[in-house]
Amino acid sequence: MNPEEPTLSVVTYKDVYASLIQLIIHAETISWTRFYNFLVFNTILIVAWTTIYVKDPPPSLAGIVMVIMCAVGILSGMFWACLGVRGRKFLEEYIRLIKDFEDERAWPSLLNKYKLGTLTDKWGKNFPYGWARSNYLLIGGPLVFTAFYAFLFYVSLYRRVYMDWQAIEAVATASTAVIILVSVFILYGQLKGVRVQLRNSTIGNYWAQWVEMDKWFANNPDLKPYFYSSKDDPNTDKDLSARIDSTAEMLLDGFANLYYQSERIGHDKEWSTFRGFIERMYTSQPCFKSFVDKHTNWYSPEFIDFIRRR
Repeated sequence: MNPEEPTLSVVTYKDVYASLIQLIIHAETISWTRFYNFLVFNTILIVAWTTIYVKDPPPSLAGIVMVIMCAVGILSGMFWACLGVRGRKFLEEYIRLIKDFEDERAWPSLLNKYKLGTLTDKWGKNFPYGWARSNYLLIGGPLVFTAFYAFLFYVSLYRRVYMDWQAIEAVATASTAVIILVSVFILYGQLKGVRVQLRNSTIGNYWAQWVEMDKWFANNPDLKPYFYSSKDDPNTDKDLSARIDSTAEMLLDGFANLYYQSERIGHDKEWSTFRGFIERMYTSQPCFKSFVDKHTNWYSPEFIDFIRRR
């Protein structure tokens, strides 16, 4: 290590790497959220344009309103295309940063296949169907809408002169239906992805918290038998009793955190494992059970019933 290079005492290389991964996920999520919002906005705009167009006779100032709608649509397409470019540039920059970070760090050979930045860059170049990359959809999609609005702009100006209004109505209605279907599909995918992210994040946070508890017991091995081997508090040492109570409170707070996030985890095998451990802790460890029974007013009745499995 360079003697002039400061050591990372608070923020470690692991923290930096995890942060870069989260930045990549955030950039991708933001890009698709923007695109979904674009589709929703344009669905409403096209439905409104179609509603005015099919009125016969047309409402007062219908032509002006339709032209304004088309102008807004053209501007929105150009604006969202610029947002697409901006979002992709952020993502590419984050991938470049994490790739450089991986190249500059000593990396165990067994973990080479987990270099996420390097692999993401490689996969993006070598995977098939490169023409279907998200870059084209997130940038090209709004531009296609811009061209479509330019066509509607022309129709709005000459709606009764050169155009078969019934044909235009059919095209507009079909386009609206397609946009709605695509919007619903993207929304479903987003909601599913958000749910998976929340669940994985919650489980990851829980295990990170539990690792800290493991470190606590590693640094205080004399307390572990009171919570893992059913050893009871002899009540002969006030300092020891206070440390036991503090450890029991730490465990109980950790269990409370898990309980209140249980909906994010889902009631599956993972949750059953967590719950079984908590219940065994209460029923088999007298020190923990005693602390819970003495401090039921510190926690919600629902959580206490959960600990006692009532």
